[in-house]
Amino acid sequence: MKRSIMIGILAIGIAAVVSTQQASISQSPDAAAIKTLNEQYAAAVNAQDPARIVSLYATDAIYMNVNNPGLVGRDAIRTNFENSFKNLTVRDAASTSVESQVAGNWAFDRGRYTYTSVAKAGGQTTKVSYVFLQILEKQSDGSWKIKRRMFHSDQPAQ
Repeated sequence: MKRSIMIGILAIGIAAVVSTQQASISQSPDAAAIKTLNEQYAAAVNAQDPARIVSLYATDAIYMNVNNPGLVGRDAIRTNFENSFKNLTVRDAASTSVESQVAGNWAFDRGRYTYTSVAKAGGQTTKVSYVFLQILEKQSDGSWKIKRRMFHSDQPAQ
């Protein structure tokens, strides 16, 4: 009985420490910068501006797109978005972080990304929703850039 009570108290104490640490991370300047990067990403997608999108990536970034091999470097990532925007109009893009952790000059960010796409041929409208995981690197100027980004749909397979 005493052991169960001690384990319960220990669990509550650990949860309180973890909760405090997560709150301080989520309110840190780095977490705010990562949130801003995600907002800039969504705004650049809404503007259909591949140059703005790739400016948020490190020069040697890898973009792991759904059903495609990983795209290495800004040029490949830019070409991917240019080709997508030739066929689709994207609107209402939004990116929401669910979990971010910073460790020195590295961070990971997990979240949800949504947008509406409209096919330029035929006008078919599709609401898109996926989850993402990205690894970011802090640059010498203090900004954060995406080093790796991968995502998949959070909707059931059809």
